[in-house]
Amino acid sequence: VLEVARLLAAQRTDHAVIIEDAKVLGIVTDKDLCFRVLAQELDPAKTPIQAVMTPNPVCLKAADGLGAALRLMNERGFRHMPVLSADDDEDGGGILGVLDMAKCVQASLERVERAQRATQELELAWAAVGREFQLDGAR
Repeated sequence: VLEVARLLAAQRTDHAVIIEDAKVLGIVTDKDLCFRVLAQELDPAKTPIQAVMTPNPVCLKAADGLGAALRLMNERGFRHMPVLSADDDEDGGGILGVLDMAKCVQASLERVERAQRATQELELAWAAVGREFQLDGAR
């Protein structure tokens, strides 16, 4: 556990996918370390990562689509989910990355905000056109 915790700190990340012999064995997060190690007063230097990781995590295929992935993560309460290449059969050799629910929600909110700003700009431009040409219904 200590080795993984140090790796998370060095990489400034909150999760690690545990891979052995090109197979995804599990995933461990900062929450796992807090709840399963610190809160249980386990010795991180002596506790094997397998004792605290989530074994055999559900993995996504790259072709699964973001919407389906987020629905699954929400339904199952996952904050992180490994993403495998489309031609991979759940071995670590084809891991593309890890989908992070919080980052996905943040990115989605940013897109909504950009769309709202674009809509407001379009409405202002349309009102200006209406005033310029004295169109009916212009604001």
